[in-house]
Amino acid sequence: MEFDIYKFMILNLSALTFLGVLKYGIESTLPQIFISVSTASVLDVAINYFKKKKVYFPKSAIITSLFITTILSLNQIWYVPLVVSSLAIILKHAIVFKRRQIFNTASLGLILSVIIFSSNHIWWAAEMLIPILIFGILVI
Repeated sequence: MEFDIYKFMILNLSALTFLGVLKYGIESTLPQIFISVSTASVLDVAINYFKKKKVYFPKSAIITSLFITTILSLNQIWYVPLVVSSLAIILKHAIVFKRRQIFNTASLGLILSVIIFSSNHIWWAAEMLIPILIFGILVI
């Protein structure tokens, strides 16, 4: 069985997100998660299909959107995670060097969220020390 870093990251980020949902409640977290992850995934699949005429599972888009949705402060207006995730995925495809990403597009999207929306950031899914240490050790 081959190790897939993307699946591993999705699993870790999903677990942290789930713990954040338990802490802050479904009402204040789920809409933001759904908007960010679905927007990034659909947009990434569409762009990849347009460019390569193939449908790819949007692993990196899910990772990017999980970072974005859990770093944006909770209870953002619905269009903030939508726009930020969209910008991150567009930048993922637009800013490349030798067919590789040269920037962390989740970070770029979050920087743009501050510029465009004056949004606040707090990594609410990573506020619990023990799970962060466990997942951090697993990543290393």
